[in-house]
Amino acid sequence: MKSIYYFLLAGTLAMVSCEPAADVVAPNFNVRPAAESFTLEEGATFEFEGTAGLISFYSGELYHDYEFKDGRIIEAGTFTLSFNTSVQYGNQPDQLSVLVSSDFDGDYSSIENVRAATWSDITDRFALATNATYVESGAVDITEFLVEDKPLYIAFKYTMRDKTVHGNPRQWRINNFLLTSETSIGTTVLADYLTAGFEVVDLNPDGVAPTNSLYNLNNFLRMAAFTVTPENEHVLETEVWAITKAFYGGAVDMGPDRPIAVKGNTDQRLSSYTYIYEKPGTYTAHFVAANANVYGKEEAVKKVTVTIEP
Repeated sequence: MKSIYYFLLAGTLAMVSCEPAADVVAPNFNVRPAAESFTLEEGATFEFEGTAGLISFYSGELYHDYEFKDGRIIEAGTFTLSFNTSVQYGNQPDQLSVLVSSDFDGDYSSIENVRAATWSDITDRFALATNATYVESGAVDITEFLVEDKPLYIAFKYTMRDKTVHGNPRQWRINNFLLTSETSIGTTVLADYLTAGFEVVDLNPDGVAPTNSLYNLNNFLRMAAFTVTPENEHVLETEVWAITKAFYGGAVDMGPDRPIAVKGNTDQRLSSYTYIYEKPGTYTAHFVAANANVYGKEEAVKKVTVTIEP
């Protein structure tokens, strides 16, 4: 009996495995605006006919435009840098510098490599704190330091000199770092504090007097002297840098514009969808309907024009 059972089971499995893969059916889907125009407050409502397993929506707004689904390249214009600083403890002056370089090679492994690059000191272009209250640096145009086909690095440099001559060292904090560019689509953020890619390069990282400088400490960069101990009290000077990743002028790849998810495979059928636009205007929106399984995917793209009034 067992032999017969296994024979029948094997035959059944063989029949199942030989069944053709289920074809993916193209969505039977259409869409139209529920009215000729809409107000900002009420939002735009789109009515659906048919259905699809997946539905996504490109509103036609910046970064949600179907025409740029494969990528958006823009020309960068002016580079503007700003940040906030605070300083406390001690009294040693001129410890914090702001510098830029177009020939640093991106090797953060040693202070010697950092020093080998050509750095332009632009500290005097910014307002710096005089006490623990954060001070806005002001938005400063640094476009003149862009060199075609070369990277631009931005650095904060902290220097501690002999305290018997220059006074006790201070602790600097930097937050709200922002690098922007004026482009054809308006002001574009090239980097903020969390995306600037800061690397801390210490003069004495593994010795008796590494600095107390840290990056990404509760969203601020701390640059400070080392803690004095009997082993390092003879150390009179130190230096530490916090250097960003490379930035480039010219064309900037903003990546693809993204759709907004409207319906997933497990969601119930939808008869309509309402979207709130941020600004009045006339938009070319796209709905991408799709049916998909492990064997393939079929799409239907529907374009609609929608007018949003104030």
